[in-house]
Amino acid sequence: MTTRFVKTGLLTLVGLLALVASPAAEDDVPIARVLLISVDGLHASDLQGYVATHPESTLAQLSAHGRTYTNASATKPSDSFPGLLAMVTGGTPRSTGVYYDDSWDRTLAGDVTKPCAPGAETQWKQNLDIIYPTFAAFQPYSDYWVTFA
Repeated sequence: MTTRFVKTGLLTLVGLLALVASPAAEDDVPIARVLLISVDGLHASDLQGYVATHPESTLAQLSAHGRTYTNASATKPSDSFPGLLAMVTGGTPRSTGVYYDDSWDRTLAGDVTKPCAPGAETQWKQNLDIIYPTFAAFQPYSDYWVTFA
């Protein structure tokens, strides 16, 4: 019984000391602005490697003069929109209602060949310079692509 009491007391003391530990002087500086840069698939190690090989880059300068948070984890399920919403709102996919990179715009006309409610799926593809010719003869997934110069 005494050993258990001593262990509990020591663990409590260590926990309290960790809470009372004073932060470094740099942490005491108030933060005036926050710049959030979100890049799909960019890991902390990728940024560290890029900054090391490109020390004069803007990302290297931002990393040197700002704070870089390296202890982040992705939302579950993990995808671009739910992940970014989690960073800016603190919400989970369940609380934001966004589970995937799928957008719906109720102001757009839907498929005119089918009776349905107003609205159409909005494509947010990573290949923004190339689009499917969705409006050409109602062939949404044609064999050719339209490229903008």
